[in-house]
Amino acid sequence: GMYGILEVCITGIIICTLTALSVICSGVWSNGNTGVVLSFDAFRSTWGPFGIVILAIAVVLFTFSSYLGFYVEFRTCVEYLFGEKLMKGLKWIYFILPILSVTMEVEQVWDIADMAVGFIVIPNMIAILLLSPKFFEIFHGYLTELKQKKS
Repeated sequence: GMYGILEVCITGIIICTLTALSVICSGVWSNGNTGVVLSFDAFRSTWGPFGIVILAIAVVLFTFSSYLGFYVEFRTCVEYLFGEKLMKGLKWIYFILPILSVTMEVEQVWDIADMAVGFIVIPNMIAILLLSPKFFEIFHGYLTELKQKKS
């Protein structure tokens, strides 16, 4: 529970900070590149060929794990809202989109990804707002339980 929240926060802060420091300290931030190309330039100038290999492995692992994580969330949402029958067809669309994305401009791919995330985030945000009183009730119970264990 709480460890999962902390892990995401720490990992995000560490990865983002290291990337930002690499970009700033290497001086490549003014070369006109953006996104992952800028990160590769920074790691190449800071770490040499070793930096490129490390960043390439990190990008592949992050992309693959994020894609699988979003698939689980996508599948759960679709099955909950529409049932398993609809999921049989939609799962193929989910796995075909990355193949089609190699023929698109990067901006188009990001637009599609943003829309897909929006379809998941909007219902989740509504559910979070509706369930927040229950969450705080459980959370306060958890804190009370921790205090009792310390006593």
